[in-house]
Amino acid sequence: MNKELMNKVKQIDIRLRRKVNSIFSGAYHSAFKGEGMVFSDVREYVFGDDVRSISWNLTAKMSKPYIKTFEEDKQAQIILAVDISSSMDFGAGSLSKKSVTDSLASLIAFCSLKNKDTLGLLLFSSDIELYIPPKKGNTHSFRVIREICGFKKKSSETNINKALSFLYKVLKRKSHIFILSDFLGAISFEKSLKQLEKKHEIVSLIISDPFEHDIPDLGLVDVEDMETGQLKTIDFSSYFLKNKLKQSLKEKRELRNKQFVNSKSDKIIIDCEKDIYQPLINFFRKRA
Repeated sequence: MNKELMNKVKQIDIRLRRKVNSIFSGAYHSAFKGEGMVFSDVREYVFGDDVRSISWNLTAKMSKPYIKTFEEDKQAQIILAVDISSSMDFGAGSLSKKSVTDSLASLIAFCSLKNKDTLGLLLFSSDIELYIPPKKGNTHSFRVIREICGFKKKSSETNINKALSFLYKVLKRKSHIFILSDFLGAISFEKSLKQLEKKHEIVSLIISDPFEHDIPDLGLVDVEDMETGQLKTIDFSSYFLKNKLKQSLKEKRELRNKQFVNSKSDKIIIDCEKDIYQPLINFFRKRA
């Protein structure tokens, strides 16, 4: 790990540890629990045991009754699905979408570590860039955070649909999936989102920059499409061009919002120029 990345991860650790300990731990723990009871062991049947727990295969083999014992599954499985396409590098204000995503994903990773949950990571663009299967532990959690903050993407475009389809195939245990993206890609993701929600619980963190809603008068500006690399000169003082850009962004937002309404999926809107943590705190408290 290079020195710059190491310092970034260290600063995130220092900045977020206190927030996790003081605010998130209780609400997070209550919001994300394990999946009920899981098989633990077998023992001989004694009078008064629930006959529904009898292991019939073992009873037949041993010629005397045995029952299955269960214990509470206290660990949740958390999956971070992070959009690393070039549109996430955009930021008209003090924070880019990527820096906001890095902080929020790291915060969830620290919460899962404190709660002793298993944690997995998917980094996606127009393709699956990296997948780390769920594990628990300090070393694993810091590896996840390092990859979120320092991974070098191969593609600049976005395909959320491919990421959701991949998770549907690879995840065998019920998981709590946090998807962090601006969700402004042209490809529809509604069908894949509905399919994934049949097996898992999904929370989508929509990372939004104020510039996408209120475009200021900046005059002539050279801009680059972060996903295609195409360069253009745009006159942001032109009423016609500003309205055209606003309308295009509005249509993308409306399409995105329609897909979330139709899928009935949980979503949290994160404004890059406001408190980026409070919406997540509110969601955890409401869910708890």
